[in-house]
Amino acid sequence: MDKEGVLAFLKSRELCVLATADASGKTQAATMAYVAKDDFSLLFSTDATTRKMANIKVNSKASVVVGCENDNPTVQIDGDITQVVDDSGAAKERDYMLQVHPEWKDYVADGTILRFVPSWTKYSNHATNPPEVLEF
Repeated sequence: MDKEGVLAFLKSRELCVLATADASGKTQAATMAYVAKDDFSLLFSTDATTRKMANIKVNSKASVVVGCENDNPTVQIDGDITQVVDDSGAAKERDYMLQVHPEWKDYVADGTILRFVPSWTKYSNHATNPPEVLEF
C-alpha cells in the first residue's frame, strides 16, 4: 500500500468516526459522512448547534477513523478541524461535496462546512499476512 492507495481507500468510503474534545479535554465522537479531497483533507457538513461545533470552536484538534467493517483496512488520522467561515470558500467546498455525492443535497445545503487537515495518518490492514501498515 502507498499514499495513493490510502487516498483511493478514503475516497471509496463515505462514513467515518470523528472525535473532538472540548477545552477541558472531554471527548465526543460521532459517525459522520465525509468527502476526501486529493490533498487528504476531509470535508464534513454538520448542524451549527452540535457538540462537535462547540468543541471545534475551542479546540481544533480532532481524530478520524475510517473502516473497521468486515476485516477491511482501517485508516486512523489525527489533525486539525476548522469551520470554513468564508462564504465563497464554504460554497466551493459544498459544491465539491455535491459533485461527489449529489444525493447529499438536502444534507449539505444548510449545513456548516468543516475542513479536517491531517497531521498524521496510519493505514492498517491486519487481514493480510504480513499485515500492511503505512504511516505518514
